[in-house]
Amino acid sequence: LRERTVRWSNRPAVAITPPRLVSPETTHDTMVARTTQALVAFACVALVSGDVYLHMPRGSNNRLNEKTANRNNGNRMFDSQNNNRGGVNVGQLYFFEGEEIAMQWTNQHGCGNSMNDCQMVVQYMCSDNLRDGVTTRTIPDQPSNCLNNDCNTDVRYGMHETYDYYMNCKYRHRNRGLFTADRNLNGNTARFTRQNNNGQRRGYECPEER
Repeated sequence: LRERTVRWSNRPAVAITPPRLVSPETTHDTMVARTTQALVAFACVALVSGDVYLHMPRGSNNRLNEKTANRNNGNRMFDSQNNNRGGVNVGQLYFFEGEEIAMQWTNQHGCGNSMNDCQMVVQYMCSDNLRDGVTTRTIPDQPSNCLNNDCNTDVRYGMHETYDYYMNCKYRHRNRGLFTADRNLNGNTARFTRQNNNGQRRGYECPEER
């Protein structure tokens, strides 16, 4: 179990649904209105590429409101590289101005000895459309399958990255400088990587940017 203490920037107390963060510049009213936003991405991205279970702030591992031990959809919003029983359902956490929060996580693989080198990178994002959604189905990649032909604003679906972001990933050439080991990639766009050689879609995440 790894632990680090993080001091959050000063801001009024606000109830947030984990995992999510709010921009320090936002007003209190806006922050309350954004309770479906950003620490989701903070915890989720921390789970993405290193086989890590984030305990505090709580990581979702793609869970929403399942009443079972296993999550319903491991491709809902991002690639956690974890098994179906990790993660925490949507709920509420309260953070207060000036509070120090101990970040806690578990590495699934070895770390911190002379045989390997570990670098833990914490990322977060803020967006007006960042949300949990109300279904465990993956957000469509065809606008015609979303309300008003706009998946970015169809609040039924959980969303981190935007539709436009994923379209850019889907059609741009991949970075050929990235390590691919002995994997045969099934395409030449940014969707195809060593860990995602078949181009599987997970929300609007871009595999090459994980």
